[in-house]
Amino acid sequence: MERGLDGPFNKWFPISLALGSGLVLSLALSGFLAYQSRMGWYYRFSSNHSLKNQVNLISFAYGELYEATRGFAEALGKGSFGTVFKGILCNDAEVAVKKLEKREEAGETEFRTEVNVIGRTHHKNLVQLLGFCDEGSHRLLVYEFMRMDLLQSSYSTKKADPIGRTE
Repeated sequence: MERGLDGPFNKWFPISLALGSGLVLSLALSGFLAYQSRMGWYYRFSSNHSLKNQVNLISFAYGELYEATRGFAEALGKGSFGTVFKGILCNDAEVAVKKLEKREEAGETEFRTEVNVIGRTHHKNLVQLLGFCDEGSHRLLVYEFMRMDLLQSSYSTKKADPIGRTE
């Protein structure tokens, strides 16, 4: 039996070819977009590590800090750039998590400055910056937690003033 131009093979071949080509093109486009998305995530993640490499800090995931603060439930205080929440990490360490709320350029500058400067600063009268979160639109700073009674007692002890003033 000889197939002519009107046979079933010739009738469905162009349709199959078009559908197959469309499927291959769709898969290729999806793969390319997924790759671009992943590379964008990688570069954002890498930029976090550039902060981490500048100072010896822990880079936290947002979900990790969300769980540690029980959904940012216990506010300790509020400042000009954000609110501070109490949190407990998975190793039972108590921390204070500062959630920056201003996302404009000033807030971003404040975040980077605080990470770079305070991350390098170690002083007995400052709580230590332990880490940060720079994930997506979330900017959080993780400090050591100091109970209020310890904080007040460390500042209320009278020390000799080198220039003779009284407190």
